[in-house]
Amino acid sequence: MSPHPLPCLTALGLLHIHHRQKRRKMEAFQVCCSINNGSYEDCCLKYVRRVKKTAVRMVTSYRRQETDGGCNIHAIVFTMKRGRLFCADPREKWVNELMLKVETKKSKKHMKGLKKRGG
Repeated sequence: MSPHPLPCLTALGLLHIHHRQKRRKMEAFQVCCSINNGSYEDCCLKYVRRVKKTAVRMVTSYRRQETDGGCNIHAIVFTMKRGRLFCADPREKWVNELMLKVETKKSKKHMKGLKKRGG
């Protein structure tokens, strides 16, 4: 018989965006730490509805969150330049457009690196 996982602990993370000396908070990421067979998992518990253009420009990468394991919702977890995270609904049009932008940026950087090395 497998051990029952401990109740899920949640913590709300806030993204702080400075814009013309005004601090704006945007609900960004909720972390679900569940202990399942001795491992911890970070899970999105809900999505942001929209993101400011300044935040979109700061996105450097993303990963997919699947519902297997300890996570209950499908999500795209975007990572920003300073390591901040936000979760988005993969069914939203703007989310897919942002994923494409991230892939395009990565591809351009990779091609630049190849040109510099002469390959």
